[in-house]
Amino acid sequence: MCPTELTAFSDRAKEFEALGAQVIALSTDTPEVHLAWIRTPRRRGGLGPMQIPLVADVTKNIANQVDKSCGSGADSWEYDDKEPFGAMGKESMLGVVL
Repeated sequence: MCPTELTAFSDRAKEFEALGAQVIALSTDTPEVHLAWIRTPRRRGGLGPMQIPLVADVTKNIANQVDKSCGSGADSWEYDDKEPFGAMGKESMLGVVL
């Protein structure tokens, strides 16, 4: 995912909560990298303040478990403006919405 996709999910976190879901951003970057992204304003290409947690999965343990659970479709995204949150199907949401 790119930073604009992460901020879009963050901006709509309350909508996900209303549906009974929590959005969690999972990255293999370090906590220090996450802090740098959050400290960098959006207008300068950063994330700025986030409404969702950023999980540092440096060892890739969580990412590997999600991949095993969801299959190869978990990281496959197609945008469709007619679907809620622009995602195609529940399978593509599993990697982001837990």
